[in-house]
Amino acid sequence: MRRLNIVTAAILMAGVCALLPLGANAGTTGTISGYVFTMEGHPLPGAAVQIVDLPYASEPVRDIDFTRRILDVRTTDSNGFFVFLSMDPGLYEIRPVLAGWNFNCVPRVVVFADQTSFIDMSMTDLELFTPCGGTQYYGPLG
Repeated sequence: MRRLNIVTAAILMAGVCALLPLGANAGTTGTISGYVFTMEGHPLPGAAVQIVDLPYASEPVRDIDFTRRILDVRTTDSNGFFVFLSMDPGLYEIRPVLAGWNFNCVPRVVVFADQTSFIDMSMTDLELFTPCGGTQYYGPLG
């Protein structure tokens, strides 16, 4: 009887040890990805997509503050695509920058662990600038 208890305990312990790595694989970071287009829907390759952390989301962000707090920059590919991997969960502001083009809204993106937040952004040429009508929020794909 004692031998049976030891064997059962050993099998149970082996099963628990085998399942431990599954819990360790749970992610703690998320991803932000998207496209940068013209107002007509054409991709904008070579745009620098900047991202800043927003520890205090209620505070307004001026351009000077934005450039001082840049966390990372990605360049769009030939299809206008960009991606930020391994982002800590939180709230970020993101904007594309490309010479000769204007971006009129600075959207806020919410990042959750193990999820991808997707955003499409459009840019206009400098003469057609029109400001957006308030803060836009984007989050993970549903």
